Amino acid sequence: MASANPRNTFTGEAWRSAIANNPGDSALSEAFIRCVLGQENPDPKLMMGGAAQSYWLMRLSKTNQASVQLASQMFFRAGLEEELWDLLSPTNVVFTPDLAKMFAITAFEMGEVDAFHRTWVQNEAVFRKDKK
Repeated sequence: MASANPRNTFTGEAWRSAIANNPGDSALSEAFIRCVLGQENPDPKLMMGGAAQSYWLMRLSKTNQASVQLASQMFFRAGLEEELWDLLSPTNVVFTPDLAKMFAITAFEMGEVDAFHRTWVQNEAVFRKDKK
């Protein structure tokens, strides 16, 4: 397993410092999360920092669709199935194709057969086109 790039860790820490100076700026939270997601092999501490910042972003943005998408990507990448489930399982979440895919995988891994089946049926055409 390759180790994390120290430069990427430094970049992530710089974003965290910027957030500490202005914690109410949702754009900084989004940028930090995107920084972590953009790294090929982020430091595990940075991944957990990105996940924690995702919760804060949800509070700042009042759970808007773009923030749900970004936080979902962070939770999925960090392997936080329960957090992703908690974020996406309410029935008022509008699934983009990417969210539907993450939710279906998470439902399957958590043994939530009904949710997996419902998501598969609603998105089968999209899933079949996407061979990833």
